[in-house]
Formats: sequence, structure tokens, C-alpha cells
Amino acid sequence: MKSMTGFGRSELKETDYDIEVNLKTVNSKYLDINLRLPPPLMRFDLDLRKLLKEKLSRGKVEAFIKVTEVGDSSKKLSLNRELAKAYLEAGEQIKELGEGITGSVDLTQLLLIPEILTVEEEIDEERLSGLLEKTFSNALDQLVEERKKEGKNLKKDIEARRDTIDEIITQIEELAPTEFEASKNKLETRIKESLKEIPFDEYRFLNEVAYLSDKRDINEELTRLKSHIKRLNQLIETDEPVGRKLDFLAQELNREINTIGSKTDSTKILKLVVDLKSELEKIREQVQNIE
Repeated sequence: MKSMTGFGRSELKETDYDIEVNLKTVNSKYLDINLRLPPPLMRFDLDLRKLLKEKLSRGKVEAFIKVTEVGDSSKKLSLNRELAKAYLEAGEQIKELGEGITGSVDLTQLLLIPEILTVEEEIDEERLSGLLEKTFSNALDQLVEERKKEGKNLKKDIEARRDTIDEIITQIEELAPTEFEASKNKLETRIKESLKEIPFDEYRFLNEVAYLSDKRDINEELTRLKSHIKRLNQLIETDEPVGRKLDFLAQELNREINTIGSKTDSTKILKLVVDLKSELEKIREQVQNIE
């Protein structure tokens, strides 16, 4: 089980490139990737996204990548011979337009003309791709380890809440029979008081008890609660992404707890229901951080 929050950083210094990669992830319903690449590196965008998708399934990813060239071995000065020749010829043609036009185009003037001389970068794309992928993968591995570490902390907290929920369910199971008997006795007293001088109708009373038994019975809800807790135990032990499944399971747990609360008029059980909801809410908060 992994968290969706984490950070990873890696640096690589080579003779021709210095590469720095910083990765950060926070909570998100889906995998949301934001790669901040300088224009010369945009060609590697799809490859880097593929690496992220292989290791992550959820979370908002911020990736900051910086590549610095060391030295100028990759730069080459290029002369546009045709353009330079055209400027020289144009100068001679201008002189022929009329008397009084003198002078010539010298080297300094030619060098000031845009595009006569340009600096071209010779990038070894295969080498740069390999170095970038290596640095990016190192940062990504570090990020994944951070998410696993945080996932362990989340798991511990969820386990503690789960244990408390188990204890509360046990208390409710122990209280349920006596609380039902108390409700039945209250019903009998109310019927007798309402009838007063009219003879007690045992048949009617038994029908009311049967109705009460059906309406107030929480055994099914308790059974489903324990089944959901068992499923919770299975999910938090897996290495697979389980955040969405845990979120759905928390909703199911909440539904059963609410039903128990609506079925009982026992103040003792209702207090325990409030405690259940409190612990479950803390689990739901933690689940929002899980991948």
C-alpha cells in the first residue's frame, strides 16, 4: 500500500551534461502529469511520461527537469556562404547605380548581418536520452520509496482505527440482546398502560414484538460490518493500488453504521454508533491519501 504523496530527486554530472530531476506528487483522483521540460527536451516528453505511468497509477505529478551543457564541444559555428555572397554582390550593384557611391562591405559589417553566422548545436540525442532516462528513473525510484514509506504510516494508523472499530462492534454485539429485551419490556408496559381496564391482548402483544424484532434487529448489519472489516484487512496488506477500493469500502461501512443507528433506540448503542462513525471518518481521511 502506497501513499500518493512523495518526493524524489536525482543529479547526474557527466563530461558533456549536468542533469537534475526533481519529482513531487500529491493527492489526486487520477494520474495527472505535469512535465516541465525546456524546449530542447520536449522530444523526450512521451518517453518520460511512459516511465511515470509504469510506476504510478494515481496522484498529481510535478516534474522539474534541468539539463546544462558542460563546455561548448557540442556547438558549431556555421557560415551561410550563399547569403554572404549575396550581400557582397548587392553592395557592388548599389555602387553601380550612380557616381558618388563609394566604399565596400568589410568583414566587420558582414558579421553584424543576422544569419550570416549562426551557432548550431550538435546534440547526441541517443546519449542525452540515455542519461536523462537514467537520472529520471533514479528520481522516480526514490519517489516510489517515499510513497511506500508514507503508505506504511497510513497503514499503521488505519490498523489502529480498525482495532478500535472491532472492539466497538464486539461491545454492540454484547449489548444488543439485553437492549432488545429492554425495548420489548417497554413496549409491553406501554401497551398495558394504553389499554388500562381493557384485558391485555397477548396476541396483539406478540405481533408487536415480532414487528419490533424485525425493525430493531441489527444482526445483519453487524455481520456485514465484520465482513467489510475483513475485506479492509485484505486490501491494506496488498502492494497493488487500493485507494479507490478502500474509499468505496469506507462508504459501505458508513452505510451499515448508519443503519444500526436508525434501528436502535438504545442510548448505549447509539453512543457506540457515534464512536464508530468517528473512527471511520478518520479512516476515510487517510484513505484519501492512498494510491
